[in-house]
Amino acid sequence: MQRHAARSLAVAAARGWAVATRGGAPAPTPRRVPAAFSATRRLWSSREPPKNPHHAAADAAAAAADAADARADVAEEAATNGDAEATAAAAEADAEALAADLQAAATANAALKDRLVRALADMENLRERTARQAESAKAFAVQGLVKSLLDVADNLERAREAAGVGADAADADATAPKRLSALVEGVDLTERVLLSAFRGAGVERFDPAGALFDPNEMEAVFQVPPSPGGPPAGHVAAVAKVGYRLNGRVVRPAQVGVAREG
Repeated sequence: MQRHAARSLAVAAARGWAVATRGGAPAPTPRRVPAAFSATRRLWSSREPPKNPHHAAADAAAAAADAADARADVAEEAATNGDAEATAAAAEADAEALAADLQAAATANAALKDRLVRALADMENLRERTARQAESAKAFAVQGLVKSLLDVADNLERAREAAGVGADAADADATAPKRLSALVEGVDLTERVLLSAFRGAGVERFDPAGALFDPNEMEAVFQVPPSPGGPPAGHVAAVAKVGYRLNGRVVRPAQVGVAREG
């Protein structure tokens, strides 16, 4: 841009000076002629000098301006060619960078795909393992309670033996009081073992005799007429079945008889 501006100013100044000296139209720009004609022209010019020295100076200035113009064109063309080469080099570098980015993206994509496949396989294995564990837990959820109740079965078997089941009638009559005492003792022991097993499983027994009737934990199956010394109206007068709770939740309400108003 600066070279073009300088060139334009030089050409304008030379041509303006030529107009000022000749007092007419601007001096025509000299044409480029072959070397032979140029030599003849120089020889002829040396033999016949211009009549007006001011005109010769103006022509020389215009020729110098044209030469500067030609040099500027050559320089501009060289710069343009250089810019084209630089642009081509930059485009090639951009293409190589894009190819490298594409290769990196493909590698990252392959790695992510591999991770996804592995994650899906792990999730499927986890689902199958969880399903098996759930089935196993469902099948053996009461294993601990069953093991505790085995002692109850053993005590019932001992109570049956103590009662003399299958013994001779004569022996049964002779040992009846002793066998009855042993049976009662065995039943008490069995109940204690059973309740202990229930407590170990979170089962709690409750007996609401004499308590105020609570429909959340009790089921009224009959009413009891008022009696002297009996519980007041609305209270439990008799218990048909005791209730049980599992970890604080009622699993079987107590079946009771409620004292009615007189």
